[in-house]
Amino acid sequence: MTGRKDDAGALKIDFYVTPEKYEEIAKKQKTRARAIADKVVSDSPLDLSPSDRRCIAAILRSWADELPTKRKAKQGHPPRFCHGSAALEYAMERWEGHRHGEALARMAERYDVSTVSIDNAIKPYRAAAFAMIGEADPGNQ
Repeated sequence: MTGRKDDAGALKIDFYVTPEKYEEIAKKQKTRARAIADKVVSDSPLDLSPSDRRCIAAILRSWADELPTKRKAKQGHPPRFCHGSAALEYAMERWEGHRHGEALARMAERYDVSTVSIDNAIKPYRAAAFAMIGEADPGNQ
């Protein structure tokens, strides 16, 4: 058994047990936590023991401590344009009579990206964009 202080200054104690005993303890803790959760969500009046309330408070505090305060940074560069808006713009280009390649080329020039980038970006949004303007997607003609 060793003692160390955590970030808040509270003393944390590590108990060394065999892997089998650790597994048994973990299973019991999971079972108890699930039983408390079942009590909380049941329709019956909430009748929690003081230890149940302390357990719930500890779990909620632990969860709250783990909530990130900043958004996780995404890898790579941020997108140069909104893909959903671009899909709607593409649908309007097609509705105006431009062919697939022409529409992509015009948009690629506006956004200063390749036609392949435009095509890949709008794929997931094309059906919804054409539905918004009340037209069927003519495909890549």
